[in-house]
Amino acid sequence: MRDLGYFSLKDFQDLDDKKASYVSRLKPNVAVYVKNEDIQYYKNGKVKKSTMYKRIDLSDIAKDMSEGEILELKEVFIGRIEKRKGLKRVRKQ
Repeated sequence: MRDLGYFSLKDFQDLDDKKASYVSRLKPNVAVYVKNEDIQYYKNGKVKKSTMYKRIDLSDIAKDMSEGEILELKEVFIGRIEKRKGLKRVRKQ
């Protein structure tokens, strides 16, 4: 069990490697992404890494939700440089 305020992508990776589960709040400055279905490629066929993921705005998603409603996003990624796979639940308060 860890402090809910604790947030370290490196430690999350270590927990994943051990097949452990964890719960953590996102820091306000952490970006959330989903896989982008419209990936772009360079002329040489290599993927433009900047197009692999699409940033989502959780506050925009929450605007369309009813009070108390919970939305579970099964495959999201966090981290600006290194993307960490995770599960995100959005709850309108």
